[in-house]
Amino acid sequence: MANNLTEEEITEYRKLFPVTKKYVYLDHAGVAPISTRVRDRVDDFINSALYKGVADYDYFMEGVEYVRANVAKLLNSDIEEIAFIKNTSHGLSLLAKGIEWKAGDNIIIFDKDFPTNVYTWLDLQRVGVEVRQVPLINGRVELNEIKKNIDSNTRLLSVSSVQFTSGYRADLKSIGQICKNNNLIF
Repeated sequence: MANNLTEEEITEYRKLFPVTKKYVYLDHAGVAPISTRVRDRVDDFINSALYKGVADYDYFMEGVEYVRANVAKLLNSDIEEIAFIKNTSHGLSLLAKGIEWKAGDNIIIFDKDFPTNVYTWLDLQRVGVEVRQVPLINGRVELNEIKKNIDSNTRLLSVSSVQFTSGYRADLKSIGQICKNNNLIF
């Protein structure tokens, strides 16, 4: 992805993250550094809860809707398509439990993917869903391996956009096209 920011803009954004004065922070998978803007909003929330309790519920929800609208605009989608969840594990669990599976359905995942993106789907074996674990070739997702594993019973493909062990970035555009061509949830 191209970066069209100037050096000055990058410097200004870095100022929002005081941690960057001392560290180059690369482990965003767990708890990432927050910006001063986030800290300020959290302080607002805590002070409101401290002094007003639930009396400010409507104000909080207005904030949520404001953010949803801005995220929808950023992603060129409808606000109804935007939901906030706790983390990826929670989202995958909601997806897995929200689909009506039947025995014989199959899904495609990748071996050595992040554990949540493996065990969430393996749990569906108890209801008769076949879980096809496609091998990563040299730590990479190979498109031909995906295509070889799709059949008329394949309903879903789940892949991490970045492999947590190698840092490999999956070609989501090409994978998404394969899924679209085969009517798979992706």
